[in-house]
Amino acid sequence: MMGLGGSGNRDDREEDDAEDSSTSPSQETLVDDSGDETTDKNDDSDGGAAAGAAGAAAGAASGGAAGGSGGAAAGAGAGAAVAGEGNGTGDSTESGEEGEDSSDKDDLKDADQSNEESTGESEGESRERDPDESDEREQREKSEESDEEEDEDEDNEEKQAELVVHTDAWDATGWGIEPTLKRLDVEFGDNFDLSYEVLSPREINREGYVSDARRYEMPCADVGELPDNTVASTRALRVAKNLNPDLFRDYLRRLRIAALIEERSIEEEGTLVDLAEKVGFEKDLFEQTMRETANREIKPIEKTPAMNGSVGDEEIAWSGNLEYGLAFGVLIDNDVAPEGFPPTLAQFVYRYEPVSTVEATIVLNIEENQLAQSGKIHHTRFGHADFWAFDGDSNGLD
Repeated sequence: MMGLGGSGNRDDREEDDAEDSSTSPSQETLVDDSGDETTDKNDDSDGGAAAGAAGAAAGAASGGAAGGSGGAAAGAGAGAAVAGEGNGTGDSTESGEEGEDSSDKDDLKDADQSNEESTGESEGESRERDPDESDEREQREKSEESDEEEDEDEDNEEKQAELVVHTDAWDATGWGIEPTLKRLDVEFGDNFDLSYEVLSPREINREGYVSDARRYEMPCADVGELPDNTVASTRALRVAKNLNPDLFRDYLRRLRIAALIEERSIEEEGTLVDLAEKVGFEKDLFEQTMRETANREIKPIEKTPAMNGSVGDEEIAWSGNLEYGLAFGVLIDNDVAPEGFPPTLAQFVYRYEPVSTVEATIVLNIEENQLAQSGKIHHTRFGHADFWAFDGDSNGLD
């Protein structure tokens, strides 16, 4: 049986109803086999009217069998009842369509949500499946972490300091700050590189020289007569530095002692050659080199001493006096670490000999009487000043 509201033929439905007159219309099962979701309300009303006509015909047939018009009237009444039910069924169908519309909307929402979730999952899976992008991100993160670690390592890395002192044999200030220079050299060890460069020839100002000589504790004589310039001694120092840089420092020290303490004329070539031989240079070679360089002119400078320092890439400049506390603070602030292994008295004297009493007591922070108690150094004098030298060779160092 085709359900009400379907697309079947009406004559077929009337014949079926006429054949089964014993079944009440109200008991008929209404099923929509058509699957049509857009059925019109007018189709429902027409279906109800047709059902009423079929009911009237069935009633007439039944009335005829019962013998009278009363049967026909009863049949018509039954048909009207069926028609009423048909109209009611049409309203129910409309309500059902509204329900279907609502259900369809819910289904669409569910479908959209499902699609969104599916899309999100697909994108996530796509990201997970993209090894190039993932590797690139990991490499970038590792590179950033590595850069940060390198920056931290650079910040924490101990630095080395370098100090270059531009000086000459007549430099009273350069001589006066020797205890400070040696103390820095000893305390910072390999983290502190101390070197000397030779000043260009200059004229000596007597007033400035006397003032500088009296300012420091280092021994210095009141030289009665100063040379007009430093041309000869400057040339000798440059020759020494070119021939043997290791002996140059000893030669500079010996010239200072001769000029500032012994009051010897170190602007005479003979004196310069003799003192070079005393510190270890080959006399004839030194003298010959001195003569070969006699006519070279060097541009003079104005101030002495000039000290150029650096810590890592940082340039540090000093002029004139060099105070230990200030210099020590500058190096510490620039991450230059003290070495922490001070030398023994014998090691100190061996490294810098001849060492003045002032240098030994200031640098090593010892009393003067401790110098004489050491069995590995001996006392010597230059001019009016006390100095100390090492006994024996380096094998006797403790």
